[in-house]
Amino acid sequence: NFKNFINLQILKLQYITNIDTYIPYLINIRELHLIYSSIELSKCKHLTNLKVIVSSPLMTTLKGIQEFKLLTNLEIFNSKIDLIPNEIKYLTLLETLNLGGNYINSIPKEIKYLSKLRILNLKYNNITYSSLNNIWDLTNLKELNLSYNKLTKISPLITNLTNLINLNLSNNKITTCPIEIDGLINLQKLNLSNNEIFCIPNISKLINLTHFLYKNDKYDNVDRNIMFEKEEIYYEDENIYDEEYNIEDEYNNEDEYNNEEYDNDQL
Repeated sequence: NFKNFINLQILKLQYITNIDTYIPYLINIRELHLIYSSIELSKCKHLTNLKVIVSSPLMTTLKGIQEFKLLTNLEIFNSKIDLIPNEIKYLTLLETLNLGGNYINSIPKEIKYLSKLRILNLKYNNITYSSLNNIWDLTNLKELNLSYNKLTKISPLITNLTNLINLNLSNNKITTCPIEIDGLINLQKLNLSNNEIFCIPNISKLINLTHFLYKNDKYDNVDRNIMFEKEEIYYEDENIYDEEYNIEDEYNNEDEYNNEEYDNDQL
């Protein structure tokens, strides 16, 4: 009986279809983890203390998301989300946004209001070059994953993201890499694997770079010394970030599921 758990702060549910029945009693919930369960956010307006929402794979909409102004972590992956609503702008405390494995093809301009955002994961969507114009103001981003989308090029404005540590652009249709990428002076991991890049700019200015993932027949023979002056760069011949989401593997292991730390997908 959920009436007896009014002080519950962390709730993790699997394979539950009638969550709406329980939600009215859980007014102090701070973390809501729903695996193979679904909920209508618009029916949870009273959960004003929510800081974390993690859900997969049944969510279909983010309607009502503006009610959760204390959210710091929003992860709804492998679902059927096709739209990031303009109301996302009200989540000004958000630090992690993971919408990987959905059907999103555009990013609203209101995302620029998420000034605290540190991690943005939009892998496995339908995002194109023009829809990226609205993310270049997110200057506090440290991790950006746009792999497995429909990108054909990257804007020179990427140089605005000077705090980036991890950038994954793999498995797109990118043909050119802007020379401005050398402005990402804090970058440690760069993944350009499986694109159609025919010329890699000299990015020797990336003095903090430790991992460069480059698997692509079109430039496997490029002289690495042209690109880097550092000898200690760690080159990856295999794309270690190509793993698709596997919800069963992540949550059917009892030990992992009970772990308070949630680590969905390595960028």
